[in-house]
Amino acid sequence: MKVTTAIRPDKRWKRKNSNLFPLCIRVTCNRKPRFFPVGTDITLKDFDKLFDQRVGKDLAKIREKAEQRHEDAKSIVKQLDPFSYDDFNDEFYRDQPRRKKKVKPERQTKNFKSSPFIHLPTVKDSNKESQKTDFNKRKFKNQYGKQKYPQKKSLIDYNALGQVAKIYGEVIILSELQNRIGNLTNLFNSLISLLSFKKNLKFREITSLFLEQYQAWMEAKGNTLSTIGFYLRPLRTIFNKAILNKIIKQEFYPFGRNRYIIPSTDNIKKAICVESLQKLYYHSPRCQQEEMYKDFWFFIYFGNGMNMKDLALLKYSKIKGDFIHFYRAKTERTAKGKRRLVSVYINEDMRGIIEKWGNKDKGPDNYIFPILQQGINPYRLRELVQLFIKRVNYWMGIIAKNESVSEEVLTMSGRHAFATQLRDSNVNKEFIREALGQIDPDSIDHYFAKFQNSSHIQYVANLESFKKTEDNNIQSEDDQIQSLLFQLGILLNKKNKQHAVQTF
Repeated sequence: MKVTTAIRPDKRWKRKNSNLFPLCIRVTCNRKPRFFPVGTDITLKDFDKLFDQRVGKDLAKIREKAEQRHEDAKSIVKQLDPFSYDDFNDEFYRDQPRRKKKVKPERQTKNFKSSPFIHLPTVKDSNKESQKTDFNKRKFKNQYGKQKYPQKKSLIDYNALGQVAKIYGEVIILSELQNRIGNLTNLFNSLISLLSFKKNLKFREITSLFLEQYQAWMEAKGNTLSTIGFYLRPLRTIFNKAILNKIIKQEFYPFGRNRYIIPSTDNIKKAICVESLQKLYYHSPRCQQEEMYKDFWFFIYFGNGMNMKDLALLKYSKIKGDFIHFYRAKTERTAKGKRRLVSVYINEDMRGIIEKWGNKDKGPDNYIFPILQQGINPYRLRELVQLFIKRVNYWMGIIAKNESVSEEVLTMSGRHAFATQLRDSNVNKEFIREALGQIDPDSIDHYFAKFQNSSHIQYVANLESFKKTEDNNIQSEDDQIQSLLFQLGILLNKKNKQHAVQTF
């Protein structure tokens, strides 16, 4: 996904009673530009000479400010992966007072095709006031029709969207009842993507050819194979449920060998080497945010690579002596009866982080860290955790850049680094699996990062040890020593023979 930036005036917005236009950073992703004002206005005539070698003091100040904000924008774009305009907006205006978002005028283009979801049908509710209140809450955006959806996905009438949507809706509503908001979000995004391609979708229409066409459509929109697989795996689950409910026969199943194979990519994880970990650990923070988010990243690393939701849900009641004991939130529904208790030893670093950033009220029912509040709904919980992950990733990216660390340093990198460092220290794989809280023995390999390039170079060098050097007269040190010892042995043998002859 290519993202470009440039300094441009937004010609769509002219100030009243003047010839001034807001000077902006134009960010273009997938050929769709958006403008982000830098906080100053300029005439089109002045903009034409803004980057001349010789300009007046006023224009020089405007240029300096614009170029600084442009550098900020380029830095943020590099940090955001995947890129989204909402995340960019949050980071670009992080240190500035909140401003009201401008409502863009509606534009129609010749090739524009409206989304099939101009208005999502909702379930009729006798309590209309309650329904209206829920719709006024913060809503989710969809990247296809740019429609805002209600936060509670159970309010949508999935029956009116077709046969496939009906089964999706059953699983989505069940996930909402179980507070599995992550799973619910994946299912909902998958459904909206499919219905954006073909509305009122039926199971008989989902053939291998249909899925190939969908993949081609997604690729044309700039989506990666990982994204396509992310949207189609829930569809496979829904199709299996439809077969189980005898909505469609097994013979129409479109996935598998000699049919459609869901694309997947090998997510190559680059191990954070010891030198890089050392740089990150001894980095001197330049502000409180760097210090705090660096501490939280190393809390993850030292804490058996726990994920961010588990970190946010930790309560003081989980601390027993020198250990923290908890069950992974991810396995709450998927591993009933087989959940593995994770035990984390609290080292000095972790203890210091708890004292520095933890809640001062250490009551057993209080969260250790002030990331969540008591009594929030599951949607808000997920929202706060995702926001916290984004903050940690952003600041650790800045720290890594300042310390010239080439590896990607994300929250998940802490989990991978924990597992990889233990593996490289020849720690038993079963112990690593237990420390990570994994149930499936094969899943542990997912957390091991690939070997570093230096290791590959060393191993290949060992394979080439039999080769002769370009100059055959040049020998390695070992070969030279062996040759000298051999010659010395011959000389000693000759000397002994001469001495024996003389004696005789």
